[in-house]
Amino acid sequence: MRFYERKGLLKPAARSEQNNRLYTDDDLTWLVFIKCLRETGMSGGHQKVL
Repeated sequence: MRFYERKGLLKPAARSEQNNRLYTDDDLTWLVFIKCLRETGMSGGHQKVL
């Protein structure tokens, strides 16, 4: 998930007091969508446009 944050495909996650990343249901839904796009052969550049 950090990979997608660095690429700008996933917004940076909030952090807990212990500095753990906190992802929302919307973040996870978006991640599943990105995964589906990758499985179709779409590149990261195309994903970012969407």
